[in-house]
Amino acid sequence: MEIRFNYQNALLANLKLRKVVNKKLCGNNPMIKVISHLDPILFLGYYSILATLFFYLIDWRYSFEEYYGNNVIIWLLFVLLFGFAIITFYAVCIRPRWINRAFYKDTSALLKGESIIRLQPNGIFQKNNQVESLLYYSTVRSVENIEQYLVIFLDGAHLIIIPDNAFDNTEQQTEFMTLLKQKMAQNPTEY
Repeated sequence: MEIRFNYQNALLANLKLRKVVNKKLCGNNPMIKVISHLDPILFLGYYSILATLFFYLIDWRYSFEEYYGNNVIIWLLFVLLFGFAIITFYAVCIRPRWINRAFYKDTSALLKGESIIRLQPNGIFQKNNQVESLLYYSTVRSVENIEQYLVIFLDGAHLIIIPDNAFDNTEQQTEFMTLLKQKMAQNPTEY
C-alpha cells in the first residue's frame, strides 16, 4: 500500500502535536526521566555539590603545592571535574532540546515537500525531499493518532508524521492502520 502527500506549514504550527511528540521523544532519554521527576532544587543541589568539590580541590591544591610544588595530577582532577559537569549538563539540558527542535525546523527532511510512504514486506519505505529510507517494522515503538495526524514513533527518536488528508477516505486510513499493525505483529520489537 502506498500513500503520497505534501507536508504543509500547518504541521509546523500545530502546537499540540509538537508538545506530544517532544514529550514522547524526551521519554526515551533515561537522564531526562530521572531529572524531570526531580525537584529543580535537587538539580541545583547536584551542581552545588560539584562546586563544593571544586573548592575542595582548590584548597587541596594549595596545601599540596606547599609540600610538593605545582603538580599535574591536581590540574588533571580539575579537568575531569569540569568535563563531568559539562557532559552531564549537555546530556540533560542541551541534547534533548536540540533533538526535538530538529524535527520542526523548516529545513527538516521529515517535514518538507512531497512524501511517499509505502508498506513493504520487510519495512516502511519513505521517500521525502529526495531522501529514501527503509525503516524495519521491528524498530516501530508505537503508532498514535494526535490531532489530525498519524504519528509513527521509531527507535532512535525517528518518526513519521502522516496528515489525515493524505488518505482518500477513512476506509483507506483504516486499511493502512490494519496492515501496519499486522506487519508489526509479524515483526515484534526486539527488546
